Amino acid sequence: MPLPDTASQSVGAPLVLQDLAADEQAIDLLHDLDMLVQGNQLMTLLVGDEYYAIDIRAVTEIRRYSNATRLPNASDHVLGVINMRGDIVPILDLRLLLGVGDAKVVDTTVVIILSECVEGTRRSLGFVVDAVTDVIAQDSGSVQVGTPGANQIPYELYAGLISLEDKTLTLLDTQKMLALESD
Repeated sequence: MPLPDTASQSVGAPLVLQDLAADEQAIDLLHDLDMLVQGNQLMTLLVGDEYYAIDIRAVTEIRRYSNATRLPNASDHVLGVINMRGDIVPILDLRLLLGVGDAKVVDTTVVIILSECVEGTRRSLGFVVDAVTDVIAQDSGSVQVGTPGANQIPYELYAGLISLEDKTLTLLDTQKMLALESD
């Protein structure tokens, strides 16, 4: 029985990749695909003047900011609720929760919807942030555990620090964010 011709197969794949590599968008797509396969991605956020990161696996949607329906007697950080395809989703202002900025709306202000499914029930919360800045690959060794320090963020939301070349990000715990009371 003859062996398969692997030489012609191995030549074909690099040629396809070379063709794709000629296009910058294809290079970006291949990089994004590689990051998706790895599954260790963080979304970086600008909240006030500080940079934060959250696990992208908890993010189900990023929405342009729009006013929420206010709830009577709600805390200041609770902006209200929105109807998202038939589901009522509370919207919290992450800037007020973290104590890092005013609740002003700028062109880049968005609502990040985080969701989790517990015992068959989906729970979603929206968080207003000043901007989504990037999606980065997380190296498991890059998270430094410590105390929140000077940021003064609520300890229960703090998951660690991530040092990048040009800045340090505060990693927020998305599970604890989803457990916040919205009243």
